[in-house]
Amino acid sequence: EVLDKVEVRTLAPYVRNRVLLRRAGAWAALAFYRARGWGAKGELAAHAAQRAVAELGSVERQELLEEDRRAWRDAVARVQASRWAAAAPVAPAQKGLRLVTEHGRPGETCAILVDAKPLARRCTYGVVWPASVSLGKDGSALSVSVQHTETYRESWLFQRGRRGWSVRVLPRAPT
Repeated sequence: EVLDKVEVRTLAPYVRNRVLLRRAGAWAALAFYRARGWGAKGELAAHAAQRAVAELGSVERQELLEEDRRAWRDAVARVQASRWAAAAPVAPAQKGLRLVTEHGRPGETCAILVDAKPLARRCTYGVVWPASVSLGKDGSALSVSVQHTETYRESWLFQRGRRGWSVRVLPRAPT
């Protein structure tokens, strides 16, 4: 609320960028916490993620000062980690290979790869983003994004092998 009260149009470009970067980071964090269940959920998480993307998109990169590069990287990390909250929810498939989520232990979400029966399962205290699900063309792999903190998201790769299905965790790359 405080950051939204700042009228950025009248500010010098480098100051406007600083406010926009802080707004983007704050909205992205809010999207994560809302999706995590700490406060309102669903549409409110989507609204926060949309605002984060919009605020980051309003930054004039050519006007960033050298000392603001770190704030830029931090804002980008936060917005990228939470961006799946802004995606339109995808209706889960009723047949074929799909990912379903269910509650595990208190505070835990479990992602279950299902065809006619459960094939693989992995649980987390992070946020599983169903809108990020991507199925491989040949049906031998499925990936989903999982966000653990405001700035950290990893991919889970469900993969069919000789011994059945397995889940590999692919951490975020440094580049």
